[in-house]
Amino acid sequence: MTLTVEQKDIRYAAVVVTYNRKELVSRNIEAVLSQTFAVEKIIVVNNSSTDGTSDYVKEKFGGNNKIEIYELDNNYGGAGGFYYGLKYAVECGYDRIILMDDDGRPYNDRCFERLIDAVSDEPIGSMLMVNSLVVCSDEKLTFGIKHSLAVSDAVSAATDNKVVGEINPFNGTLVSRSLTEKIGYPNKDFFIKGDEVDYYLRALSADAKVFTVTDSLYYHPAPIGMEQKRIMGKTVFLYAEPPFKEYYTVRNRTYALRCLNRKFDAFKFLMKNIARILLVKCKKRDIWRAMIKGYKDGKRGRLGKVNF
Repeated sequence: MTLTVEQKDIRYAAVVVTYNRKELVSRNIEAVLSQTFAVEKIIVVNNSSTDGTSDYVKEKFGGNNKIEIYELDNNYGGAGGFYYGLKYAVECGYDRIILMDDDGRPYNDRCFERLIDAVSDEPIGSMLMVNSLVVCSDEKLTFGIKHSLAVSDAVSAATDNKVVGEINPFNGTLVSRSLTEKIGYPNKDFFIKGDEVDYYLRALSADAKVFTVTDSLYYHPAPIGMEQKRIMGKTVFLYAEPPFKEYYTVRNRTYALRCLNRKFDAFKFLMKNIARILLVKCKKRDIWRAMIKGYKDGKRGRLGKVNF
């Protein structure tokens, strides 16, 4: 990797958000420490874990000064974790921050190097939201891209190792300081689910450079029970989550789309998800009730954590 003088002045950090997954977050840290491109700091955002995460990490890594644990006073969910973590990294002076959840990690030791290579020609002031390719195996994508779960299809769709306009945030997602100055930070009031999609949509609306780097691989386990099917000529990904997660998914996407004046798209999203559950073996009525409540709350702007 050859960096220009300006690129050498750019400060990089990694932010990983965790809650009660001390073993998994430690595997993430190990993978980040093994990268051929070394970030200046690994900021572990501890969402007020109750499993001794902070002590576990400190003991395992022996006070490595590259690792900083940023303690939150409450569990603010993934959305709050990414809000506070990204904001803290920017306030600490980092120019480009790689965002990760605790159940994922770089797939190999060149994940960051290839991600940084893809933006090496970008001036320090560029608005960037750039993703690694999120995989669960050598052949399979975790969430899909270009309507496929095959790694080969994503690679075929790329130009110069880039699939423009599509990403799976926040899984090895590089965000620039300049983008935060334009669109702010993830919406912490989403609590869980959809904060990453909202941030992605806001980046697109701001004409940021948004793309997936297909030779930068990031591991994330696939959703339990996910299937890929062709229905009426369209590829769909089918799986069901617990009602409370489906609630947040619909509520937060509804709110995000309505903020972008895409009210009909919000309704279509609800209908698409109701249809998805029809095709999956699960407790349909409980999930449908949660989805409809989520849609109504999203329309009314009722955000924050909800007790189920």
